Amino acid sequence: MGMLSILSCWYMTLRFWNAWWSPLVADNGVWVNFGVGIMVMEFFVVHSGGLLTGASISAKNTKKRWTFLSGLIVFYMAAAMLISYLFGSWALFNSFAFIMFCRLITGFFAVSENNLDAVTQRSVMSGVLYIFVCFLSVLVPFPKGGLTERVLSQFYKDGGEGIWNREPQRALAAGAIYFFLMGVYELVAARRNLQRSSEMAKQARFFEKREPAE
Repeated sequence: MGMLSILSCWYMTLRFWNAWWSPLVADNGVWVNFGVGIMVMEFFVVHSGGLLTGASISAKNTKKRWTFLSGLIVFYMAAAMLISYLFGSWALFNSFAFIMFCRLITGFFAVSENNLDAVTQRSVMSGVLYIFVCFLSVLVPFPKGGLTERVLSQFYKDGGEGIWNREPQRALAAGAIYFFLMGVYELVAARRNLQRSSEMAKQARFFEKREPAE
């Protein structure tokens, strides 16, 4: 699962980079609008990660847990539907719905104590990195790359007056940086988990050797 997360993050990094510098290569310009939408939607993905985990842990009663999780997911799905409508891309909604489905299943059966720390740390890190790249995208004057006026007029649907809408290269640059850093974090976390597992295995073998023979 760790390796899959790493590859997924770095795949997204390449998609955002191509949409920024070679938009016609990224699904013939479709990813310009789609990439900006993903970064807007990522706010709810990041927010829901910590909140759904907290709800699944705090509610010990199965019925109460189901009520909490269902209510939260209905709220997030409504927000995702609105964003998808504004960006004219239901692929955004489908992607978000899949993530919410996975989190509903995980949350309903509760997060085990063994991986609770890992899930919590990932939620915190994704939130910190998302806030960081949002500020970075506002403060740094990223170049337009391949987003010429001709490309934008054909493939980008302006969704409002925000800085990401006026200058989509900022959102695409933020997406490339965000997913790259998340990939680095996933790599470090996977390595740390392997080291922890190795140490636990060594300790188990040590205690087995110390047990008196019957």
